[in-house]
Amino acid sequence: MVTDRKFGVEFEIISLKEKGRGDLKIIFEENGLKVMGDGGGYRHTEVDDNYDVWDFKSDSSVTGPNGFEIASPCLRGEEGLESLKLVCDILQTEGWDGNESCGLHIHQEALDFAPASFLALHQLYRGSQEPIDLFTEVRRFSTGSPTYCGMNKRIDSSIKLYKILSALMSDGGRRQNVNFGSFGSKGTIEFRQKQGVSSPSLVLPWTILTQSIMETAKEGKILDHVIREIGELFDFIDWDKSGSSIFKTTKEDLTKVYDELNERCGEEERKKWEQNRQGTDPNFEYHPPSPGYNIGEERTVNFG
Repeated sequence: MVTDRKFGVEFEIISLKEKGRGDLKIIFEENGLKVMGDGGGYRHTEVDDNYDVWDFKSDSSVTGPNGFEIASPCLRGEEGLESLKLVCDILQTEGWDGNESCGLHIHQEALDFAPASFLALHQLYRGSQEPIDLFTEVRRFSTGSPTYCGMNKRIDSSIKLYKILSALMSDGGRRQNVNFGSFGSKGTIEFRQKQGVSSPSLVLPWTILTQSIMETAKEGKILDHVIREIGELFDFIDWDKSGSSIFKTTKEDLTKVYDELNERCGEEERKKWEQNRQGTDPNFEYHPPSPGYNIGEERTVNFG
């Protein structure tokens, strides 16, 4: 669902046409977009001077011709998606895209989250890891060992509900598929699993998907089973309840990526997913909450 929840996007990109970021800055400004160079950056707040600025900044993790990072200003709603699409179109036209060193990071505002919402988000993403993997690419699958994103660990079943966020923020640092640590510095949740891309048919659906996951988690809707297929995930997050045409288009785009990668997946990945589902992999120990779990209580979480 597209809501008024603020979001931000970080593109890690390289030039496919031997152009520099100065050339790209000119194109941005010709399209009415404000650009800032290294230093500062957006911080998901309306009080900064750079609230409406696209920040061009260096990123040492990006290797390739003229590689760097573009961080968006705070965006929201369909207007924000239109701005994001404009930037994607510019990047595609001017020959900027990602390679194996690049990622696409989506920040979703989480200032309206209760402790139980963070728990719900953790459970939903972990429990839907198989279909979510198929929205990315093999080298960023949870079944492997990607450098800059990894499967979030399970939560200790003895933890108290009011300590959930603290536990999640200290879970493996920021290089997790879902980086809860960004809440402490930016008030956001950062989704890091998507590979570096600039195509609007890949960026917009991933942005909307992560926001839909956030809205479902905000409601405290706890996942009590492992989701194995794309249709199950769409049903759980009520993807079709919006009448907006953008949802039909992005659902088709996500399904296309899912189907194409699903056909290419090898037996090794399928065995690892099966291990995950069966709980035989010690790194995936799924603990659904007990039937009596109350999202409003500050007590020990019982994962059953």
